[in-house]
Amino acid sequence: MPTTVNWLDERWVTLQRKREEWLAEFAAIATGTVRRLKPTATVEHQSSTYPLNWTFGVGSPLVQQNDFLQGDFYGDSLQGSFVRKLLEDLTPNRPFAYETSFSMELRDHTGRKSEELLEAKAAAAIADSAAFVFIDAIDPVGTVNPNAHERMGRIFDRLMPFYPHLGGERVMDIAVYYSLESKFNFKGNGKPISQADTSDAHTAGAMTASRWLIANHLPFGVVTKRSLSKLAECKVLVLSNVNLMDEEEIAAIREWVRGGGTLFASGGTSLVNKRGQLQKDFMLAEVLGVSLVKADWQDREHYIAPTAAGQRCFGNWNARYPPFAKGFGMEVKAHPAAEVLATTTLPWPTTDPTKFSSIHSNPPWQPTERPEVVLHQFGKGRTVYCSSLLETIEGLSDTFIKLVRLLNDSYRYESDAPAAVEMTMFHQPERQRYVMSLVNFQKELPNIPVEGIQVRLRLGGKRIRSIMQLPDNKALKHREQQGVTTFTAPRLETLAMFAVKIE
Repeated sequence: MPTTVNWLDERWVTLQRKREEWLAEFAAIATGTVRRLKPTATVEHQSSTYPLNWTFGVGSPLVQQNDFLQGDFYGDSLQGSFVRKLLEDLTPNRPFAYETSFSMELRDHTGRKSEELLEAKAAAAIADSAAFVFIDAIDPVGTVNPNAHERMGRIFDRLMPFYPHLGGERVMDIAVYYSLESKFNFKGNGKPISQADTSDAHTAGAMTASRWLIANHLPFGVVTKRSLSKLAECKVLVLSNVNLMDEEEIAAIREWVRGGGTLFASGGTSLVNKRGQLQKDFMLAEVLGVSLVKADWQDREHYIAPTAAGQRCFGNWNARYPPFAKGFGMEVKAHPAAEVLATTTLPWPTTDPTKFSSIHSNPPWQPTERPEVVLHQFGKGRTVYCSSLLETIEGLSDTFIKLVRLLNDSYRYESDAPAAVEMTMFHQPERQRYVMSLVNFQKELPNIPVEGIQVRLRLGGKRIRSIMQLPDNKALKHREQQGVTTFTAPRLETLAMFAVKIE
């Protein structure tokens, strides 16, 4: 049995897969017992662990022991948005549930989140067509705190009129791929199990990419291996440093891009198979237009210098003053038909972290021809590969979005709303409509209301009959020009919902 963590050791990877199987087998005992004794009962096991790191031993085998997924989460609006889309993809049946505690932290029995925070969380769940559950601990004597239920009662009273309008299929032009087998960091290789590295480069990348898509109001969702068939309706797929991949995933993605799909990939995506075997080259090499020179997951400081061809995606950054990256970056070479949009520039040549060439920093110093960002045509589709995890770099959020738009620049909805406002849309064909939601969820509450949000819709030639604000069915003016329908949302406090009726 391995005593050190090594994701490039088949024995270690096998052990991790067995841990996931064993946990699912244990869950099956509980699930089977409930179903035998009470066949009409529904069963769910705590689902908050699906996006947590490898040490929890939670993977896809556990999903089938649930009738639906439900998890409690205590993070910010980004965490809530990402996990709801993940649970939506994984859940065997709908609705799935998003829950959070009424108290500020679980050990605090009498603490109370503000009414504004609880309403924002509940409203965000509605926008993702999820059930919302609040957690309130029962007193040791069997009673409940009436203050908690009075506060939640007021919130539910305000939000209940929206619930009859939920349902449908998410409008998802951009899919962020999430691998339940990739929740780790290769830089932790070699550490003893007792001192294991619990960082998770894949989840961090997927969530940060989602953050920029939310802030730019682009229609996205989360997909996993079980839902690769959804790619047929997507325009862009984001593979953020997917640590382990198998041939089934590779084949599905390759054929999707060949048929016209577009792909953003970064880091070591497709470099290691699910047995922990490092490949001689990327399994998606012909798709990405790059081949491996050297694999290295250790952090190193470097700069990402745009080329003349890539300058349009880097704003005010340029080859002389390029953006800084402190994480790892694969060393690759571009295929002849690929276009290099950025290269690696090394800092002042020193390996001593206590020495600096400019007060306390190491400026870009040594340009190289090593590709950092590569654009490639494959079949009818296109790809962008980033050797560094560009999507995780705070100062390159605009560049990430520009690269996504370089792949495809026609989305079914967009808006000029502030970054704190998230947009979602669900198609309800049986009701001949789309339902769009706007959620204002600011870091500092109560929210500052937002006025005059402009919404743009491109529904693929479908004629829009009317746009009504829900739940009161108030008609809103809209106009259509060259296939784009625009309307202005009324003043947004926390939640606004609209029915877009189509012919």
